[in-house]
Amino acid sequence: MTRFRLMLRTALFASLVGAWLTPAFAQDQEDTAIGFSNWSKRFVFYQQLEHGLSEAAEYAGVALSVGDPNGDQAAQQALIENFLSQGIKGLILIPIDSNAVGSTVEMANAAGVPVVTVDISAAEGDIVTHIASDNCMGGRLAAERVNDVLGGEGKIALITYPVISSTIEREECFLEAITDYAGIEVVANQSGESDRARALSLTEDLLLQHDDLAGIFAVNDMMGLGALAAVDAAGKSDQVSIIGFDAQPEAMEAMKSGTAYKGSVAQQPGLLGAMSLEMMLKHLDGEDIPANIPVDVMMVTPENAE
Repeated sequence: MTRFRLMLRTALFASLVGAWLTPAFAQDQEDTAIGFSNWSKRFVFYQQLEHGLSEAAEYAGVALSVGDPNGDQAAQQALIENFLSQGIKGLILIPIDSNAVGSTVEMANAAGVPVVTVDISAAEGDIVTHIASDNCMGGRLAAERVNDVLGGEGKIALITYPVISSTIEREECFLEAITDYAGIEVVANQSGESDRARALSLTEDLLLQHDDLAGIFAVNDMMGLGALAAVDAAGKSDQVSIIGFDAQPEAMEAMKSGTAYKGSVAQQPGLLGAMSLEMMLKHLDGEDIPANIPVDVMMVTPENAE
């Protein structure tokens, strides 16, 4: 069994069966109402995260209210106002915008409701803990993979999303790490707005502006797959290699099919969801919780994709 498959099976077992959870977690807590605001279930990653959280809530006997603002900050604000009116005891939140969400967090603080953020952090407000993939590690792994795929030499572009903490960390740590590889030159760095169609259009422009472009790092697979479509359409699959982030099923299939998609950083979304609930319940039980809890990531390549 590959290390990647083992990691995913371990995460699934942990989040669905609860073997790693403390005995107190499994106690009936049906009087504990928790609200959860997703980011957008258009992304498979967030579907998986919600599934892990929901399975953990069922295991613990927690009354979980779930909402999907679909990437809209105003909708998230309204959702959380509704949760607070229902008398939730805790709020688990994936902020739509790290900066704009501050007033939403402070609203929960004022109501005496503790807040746990997962995947994306909040720039303001009182947070019990932030649980996220080690995005900085992921950025460094992506830089290493770019260098390996290009044989230590070539011009590359970044497709970024400088709005939320997780993708900002991936970008910053990639750019820091890529300086270790003297033969790699970053010739463009532009936002794909976390949108597949936008990333496709952006990549079309990049290929025209940089005829000798050799690689692209996209900070999520949604944009990476948009870039892949543009590279394929331009007939440059043998010239331009793409590295993404999230190891989503479509990206995995692209790697296994021998496309220009040469790697993607794998996260453990189900585990993130389950851990967010466990940390909230521990806090409500009076336990001290670390301010930040990083979760390991790893690089998936065509050789180990399953």
